[in-house]
Amino acid sequence: AVQAGRVYNVPNGLNTWSNSGSESALIFPWAQSIMYPELVSYDINQVVRDFYAEFYSYDLTDSEIDTILNP
Repeated sequence: AVQAGRVYNVPNGLNTWSNSGSESALIFPWAQSIMYPELVSYDINQVVRDFYAEFYSYDLTDSEIDTILNP
């Protein structure tokens, strides 16, 4: 995986998404969008934006989404 450049950092919002917490629900759509993009019919940026708006009442900027998804 390292030689092929297929190692990814887990996104990091308020907490690392791989830890138990509300944001951990986002790791599954994120991982699917990375591993099987041809099967994804959603925009992961919009999924993240909607999640933070719904659960934290916070409207993320594009820059914040980029920082979360690319720690």
